[in-house]
Amino acid sequence: MVANDQKLREFKQELWDLILEYAPEESDSSERFMVAGALLATTLEIYVLTMGKEPTIQIVELAIDSVKNEDYKRRLH
Repeated sequence: MVANDQKLREFKQELWDLILEYAPEESDSSERFMVAGALLATTLEIYVLTMGKEPTIQIVELAIDSVKNEDYKRRLH
């Protein structure tokens, strides 16, 4: 499990490095929105390919509820 945690941390760092390459901290919001949109679209594609449409829709609905309700018990953020 520790190896998986380390691998995930490394992946996240590499992802942040790539994000900052395309949308540096001093960039305007349009660049950040572009990167966020690409990440979201790719995430949804992976979910649909892995789990199918219906489970993906359920996850998106949970994410929407999570954003709407800060006190939501199963929030995702």
